[in-house]
Amino acid sequence: MNLPPDHQALTDELTRLSGAFAELVLPLSAVQFHWQPAPGKVWSVGQCVEHLRRTNEVYLAALTAAAQKGGSQGPARRDALRPNRLGRWFVGMIEPPPRFRVPVPLPAMVPPSQGDPGTIWTGFLGTQAGIVELLHASVGLDLCGIRFRNPVAKNLPLFNLAAGFLILAAHERRHLAQARRVRELAGFPAS
Repeated sequence: MNLPPDHQALTDELTRLSGAFAELVLPLSAVQFHWQPAPGKVWSVGQCVEHLRRTNEVYLAALTAAAQKGGSQGPARRDALRPNRLGRWFVGMIEPPPRFRVPVPLPAMVPPSQGDPGTIWTGFLGTQAGIVELLHASVGLDLCGIRFRNPVAKNLPLFNLAAGFLILAAHERRHLAQARRVRELAGFPAS
């Protein structure tokens, strides 16, 4: 598929993020995957990945609904992927390095401290594929003009679809940096 440059750049970024997570996660033992420096306060690498899977799943449902509705009603693509003003602020807020800790807004996004590493990893990759698939399916839509009901903001239509896609990428960069910091801690298990 021949994608517009902005869609291709975001697809490339999501692919890069998947690869960076693979380099980080795949060599880990189950003990390393679930190790927490401060249980209940600092997440493990596995919790970072599971949180992303859960968040991507929730956002993907909201983005998909808006894209389907916008595709049947809205105008064709006019502008490059550009978040609306509030979306731009939100993307900047979640980009690493984090300026402050943000509590998880929905219980469905809170990762458990345990779980099968293979299932968590496969689930994350599945949501990544879903995001890319929706991005590709949305090429002809006006992603700057269609709003989605943000699941972490009481389902208010605060952000456009462009912001939604960019939020997901920024959120992944944030938790990739977090997972890397966990691996670099002095107490991280050797195997």
